[in-house]
Formats: sequence, structure tokens, C-alpha cells
Amino acid sequence: MPTFAFLSICAVPFLWVFLRAICSLIFDKNYFGADPGMELVTFFGQAAIVFLFITLSFSHLRRPSKNLAVPRMRRILGLSVFFYATLHLVSYLIFLAGLEFEKYYHDLLTKQRIILGSLAYFFLFLLAATSIDSAARNLGRAWVYLHRSVYLIAGLVVFHVFLSAKENFSFAVFLLCAYLALLGLGLSKAWRRSKSRTPIFKA
Repeated sequence: MPTFAFLSICAVPFLWVFLRAICSLIFDKNYFGADPGMELVTFFGQAAIVFLFITLSFSHLRRPSKNLAVPRMRRILGLSVFFYATLHLVSYLIFLAGLEFEKYYHDLLTKQRIILGSLAYFFLFLLAATSIDSAARNLGRAWVYLHRSVYLIAGLVVFHVFLSAKENFSFAVFLLCAYLALLGLGLSKAWRRSKSRTPIFKA
């Protein structure tokens, strides 16, 4: 798939919000529900989660031909996760915290869901900052271990969703099941790789 086409697909959630905002201005009508701020925070958070789990799924795809360009597509997906997570955080700071950073700091010290979400964003920032080829070359094996922290990020996100859910936990339960399945695949893959590297000595 061409890079531009893949980027266009990843931009669909943002374009959807942008078009709704334009329509709200043109027709002077609210297209964001009773609580627009909360809807934006939730929407961008869910978009980041969806792209995060798609990225994890790409880790288990085989590459039968170079035309699939799985690493390139996975990088675009990873940057999309960071993009929507940033919009999620910015929406929270604007609409829920009212740009009062003291309130965010207070939430960061007292609310577990904010602590977990902020930790996940911090690791996402590290992955996005080191996603370029030169960073991979300079960091060597450390880059590999750093980018495996995507499973830690996903785990933090799952608990963040659980703590953020008030009544309906179905989405959180679905994420937990998907996370455990992907984590199991990742551990199984790592175990097979380590087993294949174990030297066999014959008597």
C-alpha cells in the first residue's frame, strides 16, 4: 500500500472530528453531544487505543514479500498512536482541566487513571522520539528493548481504561482479552526465538 494512502487511512479519525467542527461552525449546531469536551477526550483516547492494538498486531505479521512493507506501516501506525494520544492529552488539558496545570498536577498525584495514562504517554513519547532510522542505529540493541516497552504501554492503557470506566466495562474487558492474547503471542514468539538460539551439544 502506498505511504500516502496508508497515512490517509490513519488520518480518518482526525478528519472526522475536523469536519464535525467545521459543520458546527457553518450550521451553528452542536455535533459533539451534551458534553463536547468529554466526547473529544474519549474519542481521541479510543482512537489512540485502536491504533495501539493494531500496531501490536502488526508485530506478529509475517512478511512473505517486500511489497507489504510491514516495518514502514508499523512505524506510521506507531506515530499515529502518539498523535492521537497527544490529542487525547491536549483535549483533557483544555476541556477538563481548563488549561489549569495545577489541576493536572493535582490529578497526577491523586488519581490513578491519570498516573497510568501519563506514564503510558511518557513511554509513547520516547518511542516516537526514537522512531527514526538514525536513532535505531545509534541505540543498537537498546532501541529494540526500548520499543518492546509497547507491551508495557498497552498494559498501562488497559488499566487506565478500567479506572476511567464508570459503569460500562465491556470495552475495558475486551481490551484486556486482546492484550493478554497479544502478550501471549509475543512471549511465545520470544520463547521460540530463544530456544532456536540455544546451542545443542551432542555426546
